[in-house]
Amino acid sequence: MNMLSTTAVTADVSQVANPIIEDDFDFASISSSALLVYLSISSWTGKIEDKKVSEEVSQQHNAENGVTQTYKKLFGKRDKHLYAIQQHITATRTLFKHSTSPWSDNGQRLVTTKAYFNLMKEMTGMRDKFWELVEELLVEYNNKIIDMQARMGSLFNIDEYPTVDELRGYYDFKLEDTPLMPVGDWRLDINADALQTAKDRYAKMYSDKIEAAMLDIWKRLYEPLANMSERLDYEDTGELEAYYTQPTAANPNGVLRHRKKGVKTFGGNLVSNITDMVDVLRVSNVTNSPRMNDMADRLENALLGVTVESLRENEQQRKQAKADIDAAIAALPTLDI
Repeated sequence: MNMLSTTAVTADVSQVANPIIEDDFDFASISSSALLVYLSISSWTGKIEDKKVSEEVSQQHNAENGVTQTYKKLFGKRDKHLYAIQQHITATRTLFKHSTSPWSDNGQRLVTTKAYFNLMKEMTGMRDKFWELVEELLVEYNNKIIDMQARMGSLFNIDEYPTVDELRGYYDFKLEDTPLMPVGDWRLDINADALQTAKDRYAKMYSDKIEAAMLDIWKRLYEPLANMSERLDYEDTGELEAYYTQPTAANPNGVLRHRKKGVKTFGGNLVSNITDMVDVLRVSNVTNSPRMNDMADRLENALLGVTVESLRENEQQRKQAKADIDAAIAALPTLDI
């Protein structure tokens, strides 16, 4: 049995043995409440291996050719346009992953019909911004090459730079959606036994993937819950302790300061990380799990009026919040953490 355990949680969760999916769930209904989405983004790295320099480095160190690889950044250490594109791609993939659940090894992910419209709206905006950033790069591209000719010295090689049209071809942004095939919807020209075997195999795969998608949501919820429980686990006695800051050139020994003894610090997203997951529980509940709906209600009520500032200042609220979070963790289904 997979169990959930954490040293940060005082609640006894070792006896909790809840399945991820309720026994009465109808898998045949899933095709009308969710669909599959796929995101693919490609870009130009701006880096290329200089084989000549790689060979020279090997020779200088009496090493075999091929044991070293020297890469050139064709636009320098951190070009602002390439960096902006890569940052945007990372943000897009993070948003896409946050709004969906895992499904297949080829990159398809599951999204509920509740979350689909908002996901498409957000992804359309991210796609438009992506192409806007790419066009900004293309406008400045030839000027960048001229600049790098002066900066790279003898390492400069114009043949290593693609043309503007070739560069545009390195970029792509694809967002596709596909309906889920119902478990019983099979029309194959094979004998009855083979057809039933295929249906049974698909039903098992279908069930496993739905369970994995729901498990992913529960695990994503567990992380901010466990973090809040650990961060709130302290007593504010009012005692102070002295410490030195990191040494600097102006202060080689650091600066003597004081802080509350035993009091833990936490960031401004301690509460919002959980409230964000409450939204995910509501819109990504593909099986319409009563447990997931109840958990969303439980956390919403527990964190009503709770802020990072009030947790820092109000000891009674902090203790109550920790107790509520520990109880929520204890109510989670069994997870392999």
